[in-house]
Amino acid sequence: MYQLSWFKKAAEEYRKLDGSQKIQVKKGLVKIKERGLQAGKPLTKKKYDLSMCREIKMRRLGLRIIFKESNKSIQIIDIVCVGKRSDEEVFETAAKLLGLL
Repeated sequence: MYQLSWFKKAAEEYRKLDGSQKIQVKKGLVKIKERGLQAGKPLTKKKYDLSMCREIKMRRLGLRIIFKESNKSIQIIDIVCVGKRSDEEVFETAAKLLGLL
């Protein structure tokens, strides 16, 4: 079982979600806790180099969870960003939070 560590911005975004959105995101978080980096799929976007990250999509809700292995420990997964899929906004936010922009 993995522990989750949240970037401050990701925690704020999560708190802003409505109840039904939180239920779906929690399901994704459970997958991450159980499977670690085996959950979701690798990011291969060319615009932002987020190759160290993975994502879980909630297409119906238009949300994504962006996560990566923590630098602190192999058993900790950092939740970098939770946000809307539209216009690659979530990828830009993740890149900024990781210091890539």
